[in-house]
Amino acid sequence: MGTGKKILLFGLPESGKTTILKTMREGKPPAKNERFPATIDYERTVLISDESEITFFDLGGATAFLDRFTGELSEFIFTGVKVLVFVLDSLKIPEISRAKYYFDLCLKNIEKYSPETSVVIFQHKTDLIPKKLREEVYHTCRDYILTGIKKPVLYYETSIFTCSIVIAMSAVLQQALGYIPNNWRFTSLEEKSRD
Repeated sequence: MGTGKKILLFGLPESGKTTILKTMREGKPPAKNERFPATIDYERTVLISDESEITFFDLGGATAFLDRFTGELSEFIFTGVKVLVFVLDSLKIPEISRAKYYFDLCLKNIEKYSPETSVVIFQHKTDLIPKKLREEVYHTCRDYILTGIKKPVLYYETSIFTCSIVIAMSAVLQQALGYIPNNWRFTSLEEKSRD
């Protein structure tokens, strides 16, 4: 199985990468109090449709993993990527400079190994921001993370509890495949990185 097409989900710990994939795979959000274990290294999930398949790489957000992915494993991680989805946690504004650091490293590696890659940012968990602060948080996050970026970037505010995540993920699939598949399903691969 595999066409060599990859979608990377990259972001700091607890930004929501695994939950986004689980929501898309199951077609419904998890219970509000449901917790997921941290992703260790990376996990692969394949989206299979009648026409094609593409592999999602859910990359663990711990610093040790982020450093490996953008350093010694960068050729493996960033080669053959169709779309980079950088997940930015709207609730962790104090960590935005750290997120920007890794976003910039991602773009550097994309340029080196897969320069045609589309880049998408999910500013995630927007439903948890008080309504009166949403616009300010949106502009603060967007303006900061995109400072100095010349590559085109699609930017979405997302939540697993609204249709925003389906709209944003549809845009990702459109970028990756050139169309949005009608009939599709996710398959988890048991293989995880073993280093």
